[in-house]
Amino acid sequence: MIPGLVQSVLLLATRRFTDRRVTVRLGGSDATMRVAEVDCTLGALGMALGQFDDVRLVVEDVEWADRTARRLAVTCRDVHVNPGPTLVAGPVDVELVLASRDLPDVEVGPDGVLRWAFVPLAPSVEDGELWVTTGFLPLRRRIAVPPLPGGLRLTGVTTRPDEVVLTARSELWRERVPLGSLVKLLRPA
Repeated sequence: MIPGLVQSVLLLATRRFTDRRVTVRLGGSDATMRVAEVDCTLGALGMALGQFDDVRLVVEDVEWADRTARRLAVTCRDVHVNPGPTLVAGPVDVELVLASRDLPDVEVGPDGVLRWAFVPLAPSVEDGELWVTTGFLPLRRRIAVPPLPGGLRLTGVTTRPDEVVLTARSELWRERVPLGSLVKLLRPA
């Protein structure tokens, strides 16, 4: 890939989409979000080969399939395009921030404690599964998490005042990129 083209596409995408609401297709439904940040680290050798060292994308105010999220940050390392064209990255780290209002039937207080009614809950991740235990009852329950795309595996859950943060990782992500999508990206707004 021509280094100047890679840099031009990156600058165009960053300027075109930052601080704008975009809609993308995720599975069987559309997701809308505001692009807050696009950041890339380009090494000299990677640039010559058409590769990015790191790519970080942060979107906010995410809405999809009757769900909402405050923030989604995706950091991809060793990003390159294989023939096909197929976008390849690995590892890929994802951080999803859910506000208390985004969680059904539970809330996170200003003290960072997750509660269901008056019962304090302690979430944890074990072997990629989400578990919740109660603060004072001998109750431990696995929470079903839908399959995550791209081989992502849940790695952590933390609570902060008024929000829950979920983290996931994929060691290798492959995504076929339709040529029409690349053409639309390069077309003037």
